[in-house]
Amino acid sequence: MPWHPAFVVVFLTGLVASGNLSTNMYAPSMPALATHFGTTMGSVELTLSAFMFAYAFAQLVWGPLSDRYGRRPILLVGLVVYTAATLLCVLSPSIEWLIAGRALQAVGACSAPIAARAIMRDIYDREKLAQIMAYVALAMGLAPSFAPVLGGFLEIWFGWQASFFVVAVFTALMLVWALFMPETNKHRGMQTSAGAMVGSFGRLLRSREVCLYIAVGCLTFGGMQSFQARAPFVMINELGIGPEEFGLFSVAPILCYLLGSLMAGQITPRLGLDRMIPLGMAGMMVGVVVLVGTYVAWGASVWAIMTSVSLLCIGMALMFPASMTGAISVFPAIAGAGAALYGFVQFATAFVTVSVLALFAGGTAPMVVMMSLCTTLAAAFAVLQMVLRQRKAAAAATQAAPAE
Repeated sequence: MPWHPAFVVVFLTGLVASGNLSTNMYAPSMPALATHFGTTMGSVELTLSAFMFAYAFAQLVWGPLSDRYGRRPILLVGLVVYTAATLLCVLSPSIEWLIAGRALQAVGACSAPIAARAIMRDIYDREKLAQIMAYVALAMGLAPSFAPVLGGFLEIWFGWQASFFVVAVFTALMLVWALFMPETNKHRGMQTSAGAMVGSFGRLLRSREVCLYIAVGCLTFGGMQSFQARAPFVMINELGIGPEEFGLFSVAPILCYLLGSLMAGQITPRLGLDRMIPLGMAGMMVGVVVLVGTYVAWGASVWAIMTSVSLLCIGMALMFPASMTGAISVFPAIAGAGAALYGFVQFATAFVTVSVLALFAGGTAPMVVMMSLCTTLAAAFAVLQMVLRQRKAAAAATQAAPAE
């Protein structure tokens, strides 16, 4: 029996948000983890980079499996793994166990957004999907906006384990909800061999259109994850604010992301999917200029960092749903593989940026450089995408024009 449309959107929003909770909820506890386990900042940052690494590669398995066997089975299995691994994190006796738990947590966690995005592609057309994704991002932003705030207070009241326990409870609730989910994949069973499932990635990678959508979205994500990894140490240890204050300051960028998502939902039907990407990248480049300019002129400050990141979040909210929609809409029959490839490159990029950042002992400068570099490269790919699209349109118009 089909679900009510509003019910579907709420459920899919919860699935997509679940992965963000795994990184945002415990962020205020990262300095405390170093103290608790008697380890270094770099080792604690590995809990994030290990999550990104495992999240990236696991998607390459879940995506094709969802095309072959359906969205529902892989979602149920993934949520069971996610819940169990999160409880392992709660019980970790050492930083090595926590890193391993985070990696296993990522294996299960990535099944949720993969299934959610593929389900959205199953039930919506291309332009409607971009609008729905913008509204999902709007609603989804509410959870990450409160996650660092809640995580900060949980750290103060109960310690670092509390954040992981809350994520485990949320994941268990999503698992119960998923038991009542209908299957949406009308193409399941078409790929009857492992070779055919793997071959879907080759088909996607041969498409320049798909690759450009992925490059733009994933580079911006990698840049923002470098902020996610280093900001707690910069703002708590170097700039002297408390974990609960860090959580409160983190609300501003997320609220700006919500604002950008609301704007995207309103203007995407009028501008179209492909115009949203250069619009969003322009906004992000304004954020980069503010970030670099204020750091060079006055050094690191909480207000300057959060202002620039808030501007980056508005731009990202405008372009991110469009880049994701574009990547999974080129070949609808393998939407699961498309979502998996996008997610793999997205988190592989984040893994690289966070791992490179961990090589530097501390300071704001490496974070500023990494964020600026990733965003600038993404803007360059967006410009290339726009130029190629204009050339293609001009060639089509010339070909269609009657001979004189």
